[in-house]
Amino acid sequence: MDTPSPARTWRINAAAIIMDADGYILLGKDHGRNPYWHFPQGGVIKNESIERALAREVWEEVGLRPSDYTIVARLPGLRYKYPANHRKITRWVGQEQTYFLVRCKTSRPKTDLHRSPEFAKIKWVLLQDIKLEMFPKFKRKVIKDALTQFFGPPPAANRSSAEKRVDRLASSSTLTSHTMNRYLVPPGKKLRLKDYPTDDRSLFSGTKEESLVEFDKLREELQ
Repeated sequence: MDTPSPARTWRINAAAIIMDADGYILLGKDHGRNPYWHFPQGGVIKNESIERALAREVWEEVGLRPSDYTIVARLPGLRYKYPANHRKITRWVGQEQTYFLVRCKTSRPKTDLHRSPEFAKIKWVLLQDIKLEMFPKFKRKVIKDALTQFFGPPPAANRSSAEKRVDRLASSSTLTSHTMNRYLVPPGKKLRLKDYPTDDRSLFSGTKEESLVEFDKLREELQ
């Protein structure tokens, strides 16, 4: 680990939200009686890039190599302060994190917890089963911000699935009636695929990796 500098108040940190090929997200649990779960994360050491820190921490904490996953998105500049009792023993105010959303190339890739004492165990959970109460209080705002930026706000629990789908469509800047109508097939009209451009990117302009995440969300919604 790097040596804290008096002029540097925030420890630079890389954190990973790891999603497998089926859309399950990896969480690691503290040792002992501590009930909290975490995403893999760790501080950047001297002369190390944030991407290298991500690869090192994921390898050390859960045993996944960069060849096991693809970086889909990143979110820099998220900060949380350490609890007061922790700040008494360190020069850092807290951590400034870059969150990475990474997508594994397989379902439930093989993990290994023996390289680091960070986690006692791990589990794979669906996005909708992740609750902020699972994480330490001082990290919850950052985790909420990261999840919201990557996956959108959680749906209200007291509203129907139909209402949630309508709101999602209405709030999208790309899914307008103008863009959608040209893909509607009127009753009785024969569908001809050649009438529809295969290179149209007006509804989604992200990368191939980002489209996989969106596809999984839409597939779950359809189910």
